Amino acid sequence: MISPNFKKQGKILLCGDFNARVSSEPDFIANDSSKFIPVNTDYTIDKELLTRKNQDKVLDTRGKDLLDLCISNQLRFLNGRVLGDMFGTYTCHTPNGSSTVDYVILSESILDQILYFKVSDFIPTLSDTHCKLEWEILATYKQENLFQDKNTHPLSPNFKMG
Repeated sequence: MISPNFKKQGKILLCGDFNARVSSEPDFIANDSSKFIPVNTDYTIDKELLTRKNQDKVLDTRGKDLLDLCISNQLRFLNGRVLGDMFGTYTCHTPNGSSTVDYVILSESILDQILYFKVSDFIPTLSDTHCKLEWEILATYKQENLFQDKNTHPLSPNFKMG
């Protein structure tokens, strides 16, 4: 489980080769409800999401562990779920066959900010076995004065950033 202190710092986005095969197993609790949870907890109910697709039909031990991590921390796979990869394209191609082991996983609360996700065609000059993953996310930022509480001097009017 991801540390609660880490989760409080912001939303989570994980990407890369997890060496885990998760098939099309759910990464959320279906029909989740707070009906039987004591009132004083701050449990967030899982959203009912589209069923995730995956061309890779294998579920291995690492995949089960990764799914447990996702379910317990409300993290969701982009693979096989969003525009650009609705069928769960293979991400790894070896002489022994193809599999999906490369993922983009993020906090459920920002899933609706994803514009698309794509598994690019395999290009041997970029990787020995893996396809490039690409996605676009809507993001906002807050500009803060990083030097606000420091003993700094104002910049000269002739100073140019370059």
